[in-house]
Amino acid sequence: MGIRFIGRWIYNAVTSAPKRPYIKLTLDQLDEYTADAAERRDTLLLFGILKELHHRLTSPSRRDRSKRRIVTLLKEFEGISIKADASISEIDNARSIYLELSSARARREAEAVKARKEAEAKREEEKKEREAAETEKARLAAEAEKARLAAEKKARKEAEAQAKREAEEQARQAAEVERLRLEQERLAAEAEAQRQAEEAEKARQAAEAERQRLEQERLAAEAEAQRQAEEAEKARQAAEAERQRLEQERLAAEAEAQRQAEEADQARQAAEDERLRLEQERLAAEAEAQRQAEEAEKARQAAEAERLLLEQERLAAEAEAQRQAEEKEQARQAAEAERQRLEQERLAAEAEAQRQAEEAEKARQAAEAER
Repeated sequence: MGIRFIGRWIYNAVTSAPKRPYIKLTLDQLDEYTADAAERRDTLLLFGILKELHHRLTSPSRRDRSKRRIVTLLKEFEGISIKADASISEIDNARSIYLELSSARARREAEAVKARKEAEAKREEEKKEREAAETEKARLAAEAEKARLAAEKKARKEAEAQAKREAEEQARQAAEVERLRLEQERLAAEAEAQRQAEEAEKARQAAEAERQRLEQERLAAEAEAQRQAEEAEKARQAAEAERQRLEQERLAAEAEAQRQAEEADQARQAAEDERLRLEQERLAAEAEAQRQAEEAEKARQAAEAERLLLEQERLAAEAEAQRQAEEKEQARQAAEAERQRLEQERLAAEAEAQRQAEEAEKARQAAEAER
């Protein structure tokens, strides 16, 4: 065993160790306990630490500093004035006084809490009674008002429903008449456009057939001229090549191979005249086809103008329908404004009825008080 252990054992035995719960703590640990007690405002723990410091003999300066700190905390927390070098009995007396004051304060707080709870319970009961009375009064008034409003609402709904049904039926009939008229106009316009389109198509087909016929005639004439030119070329055998080919074929077809050069030249001239005639006929046929094409184009333009006119009429009909729809919307808005006005009058009537009910209740209460 060490001397320090023996000394501590003798010290503990002399200073009644069983009554000192903090005897095994060092000064550092006691300072930590003091800080914890200060944080939690634990006055009893501060008294216990102060008593333990009274028994400590080592490090007197540090011990006295801890005592002064605890005394300051007791003064701050509970207003307890005690000396830093107070004896054990003085510390116990101060602790007893603190316990008595704490008990008295706890009793006063408990009584105050009890009185407050009783007052709150009484106020709550009175409040419930007042609320029950007001609820009953409001219920009776509400039932009466509800019956009146139900009758008014039923009559108003029936009138509104009747007016709404009549207005809807009139609007539906007008819309149906307008729809039938527009449908008839649309069908008539479509039929007229179809007829004009068919006529234009027939004119185009006729012009195309005529053009094809003229083209076939031109091709036949060209083939015949080619054939005659080839025959004249074969008969003449020495004439000019590409430019006099048709003349040579015609001369070869009309004259014999043994004729004179003069007769061949006359035959070529006749073939050239025939070619020119055929060319003129071809040009005339092309001019006629061009004229017919122009007439067909004029017919198409006339049909397009008619279609534009029908489109304008359709747009005008749509604008008229839009205008009628806007008039219907304005009528609906007017009806909505009328409904809102009636709703305001109903609310005013309800407010007046509420006021009359309140006046009747006041009169009843006055009569009850007088009775």
